[in-house]
Amino acid sequence: MLDSSSLVERLRTLEREKAALLEENGNQRLRFERCLNDVTSHVIQVLLAQKVSKSLCVYCLRVIFVLSSVLMLPAIHSGSVMFSGRPSVRLSRGGFKVKGLLGH
Repeated sequence: MLDSSSLVERLRTLEREKAALLEENGNQRLRFERCLNDVTSHVIQVLLAQKVSKSLCVYCLRVIFVLSSVLMLPAIHSGSVMFSGRPSVRLSRGGFKVKGLLGH
């Protein structure tokens, strides 16, 4: 059986271990919160970049359509161009596709 001085020493050791564990827990929590903030920041940056890219793609499609229309005006007025249906501009993984102009 342990005497009272051994029990007191054991109690002090356990209290030091508990304090060390609490400190480590707090440090891990801070690291986790910083990591979570970094991930959140990156996600927001990517979403904003995606939104800007989408807006630029829409803008480019409009410019392509307008330029295609403007470039076709002289040929349309002379009657030398035939449309195959309504012209359409589509965005695909490979780039832009303009259909309906010059019989394509």
